[in-house]
Amino acid sequence: MERIQEEPSGAGDWLGCMQATGKIVGDILAPAEAPEVWEMLADIRAYDEGIAAIRAGEEMIPSRVVYALLDGENPVRVWREFRDIALTDLAEQAKISLRDLSLIEVGKLQPAPDILARLAEILRMDMNDLIEVNTTE
Repeated sequence: MERIQEEPSGAGDWLGCMQATGKIVGDILAPAEAPEVWEMLADIRAYDEGIAAIRAGEEMIPSRVVYALLDGENPVRVWREFRDIALTDLAEQAKISLRDLSLIEVGKLQPAPDILARLAEILRMDMNDLIEVNTTE
C-alpha cells in the first residue's frame, strides 16, 4: 500500500486520501473481503455528512428530546419545553385556550389540523413531528 506523505487533518481528509490513492477503495478490497474496512469508511462518510449538515445550519437535537419522544411523551410538550416556551405563551400564540393546550399535551384532546399547523409553525416543526404515535400494541 502506498504511504501518504502528509498527515490528514480530519476524517474526511483521510477518506479523501484513501480514495485518491486508489489502493483500498474498490481497487484492492471488495466489500465481502474486508467488511470492517468498508464499515469504517461508511462511518467516516456519515460523520463527514453530519459535520457538513451542522455547518450548513442543521439543528442539533439533544438526546433528552429524542429519548422523551421515543418513550412516548407528548411531542407538543416535548418540543415546547425544548424551545423554552411557556404553556401560556404557546396557547396565546396559537390562539387556543390554555385548557385546550393542556389537554393536547396530556393526550386527551386531538388538535384540529389548523391548530396543529399553528403549533408546528410556532415550534418550528413539521406537523408530522407533532402527531403522537402510539408505539404500543
